[in-house]
Amino acid sequence: RVLTRDRVYEYQLGHAEEMPYRLEVLHAFRSEHAELYRRFAEVGDAYKGGTQLSVKTNEDPGAAFITSRLRPGEALLAHGTNPSSAMGILKTGFVLNHAGKTTGTMFGYGIYLAECASKSDEYARDDTGGTYPGLMAMLICRCLVGKPFVVTDAGDHIQEAKAAGADCVVGDREAKVG
Repeated sequence: RVLTRDRVYEYQLGHAEEMPYRLEVLHAFRSEHAELYRRFAEVGDAYKGGTQLSVKTNEDPGAAFITSRLRPGEALLAHGTNPSSAMGILKTGFVLNHAGKTTGTMFGYGIYLAECASKSDEYARDDTGGTYPGLMAMLICRCLVGKPFVVTDAGDHIQEAKAAGADCVVGDREAKVG
């Protein structure tokens, strides 16, 4: 268990922080969007393989009943947001134009997902003034990670990743903090 918090908010100044021990789920549901899945499957079918990221959610033997349907290069990853934004993502998929609008882009312009729910929980926000006040949201997404370009330092690594033939940029925060 490694704390990898990337930012400290004003209310956290001067407080020692522990790694969370649990996450309370108030409501969970499964979203099946035929058109989004068709597009996802097309990209997955075109995936050529190669060096794959070893994702914790794929390695845990207790999770085999969930991960057994994943194809090579795929993983279940988490995305923390607010409930209204989560509903928008479920309807249309992720929109790159929205990337970094709330929390910035530590590793470049893109969609940010994490293998640890505690990391995505840092980005979950209250739906202040929205439809779901007092609640936060986390999406568990089936993702095609493909060949990763792994980095430990912040910066825009997109061009480097493309030059290396990588499919995505992976920020290894655990390696950074030890």
